[in-house]
Order: sequence, then C-alpha cells, then structure tokens
Amino acid sequence: MPESKVMVYRRFEETDFEWYSDWYKHAAISKWLGPVLDPNWLTCVLSDDSPAYVLHSEGTPICVIGIQLDDGIHGFNVITDIAVNPHHQKMGHGRRVIYDVVSGNFPIKRAKWAVFVDNENDMAKALFSHYATSISSNSDNMTEYHIDSIM
Repeated sequence: MPESKVMVYRRFEETDFEWYSDWYKHAAISKWLGPVLDPNWLTCVLSDDSPAYVLHSEGTPICVIGIQLDDGIHGFNVITDIAVNPHHQKMGHGRRVIYDVVSGNFPIKRAKWAVFVDNENDMAKALFSHYATSISSNSDNMTEYHIDSIM
C-alpha cells in the first residue's frame, strides 16, 4: 500500500477540471480513458447519478474515480474510470482506491460493484482481477468484473 500520509476523498468539483485535463496528456491515461475531457463529461460527473471523487493528500490530487450509480435494475454501481496522477503512478494508489471501495472506506457504500475493462488494458485487468468475485467477457472486446463489498 502507498505511504501512510492522510488521504481523503471529496467530490470532483468544476475547478478540478483544469488540472485533471492535464493528466490526459499522459500516454496511458489518454490511451485508455480518451485523449481529452470535454464539458459533457464535466456536466455528467457533477451530477448525482454519475459522480466522480478525488482522493487527495495534503491538497495534492492522487486519484480520480468515476462512478455510475445503480439504475435500480442491475443491482450494482459501476466504476466507470479510475485515473492516477501521472506523478504518483506505480505506488499502489489505484489498488488503494479499489480496496477503499470494496471495504466501505469510500464515500459511496454499496454491496456490489462492476467495472468494464478493454481486453487489451493489462494494467487495469490486473488491478480489477485482484478483487473480482466473477469475471466474464463480452462481445465488445471488454471484460466485465464484478466485485462484492467486504464491508
């Protein structure tokens, strides 16, 4: 796990858009999450249905995680994206965020989660397979991971 500095979650805010857009200049982030953010994305994550959260330490943003809340039909929330600050990658922060989600140390408490990962994204597949309780492939070249909370 990452160093033991105090890390806190908060909702993504409109003023975060500028620094978060800079993360998309990083090759891995732009490859897997898209080349740029747009105002439609910002509108979506500022809503109550698809919030994003920032994990920060002493004012420095470490990770951003996007969530699609359960629609009342599927029975799970979806982790839509997770990005780690390019200056803090390879330190276990992504794993910490997923651990926080499943252990109840995240602002949104939910028993079941899902995430859809491109089959070529080996880094994300390794991260989510560590916590998955079931894994299945679909016809869109994606792997679906279901994760049960341990809270």
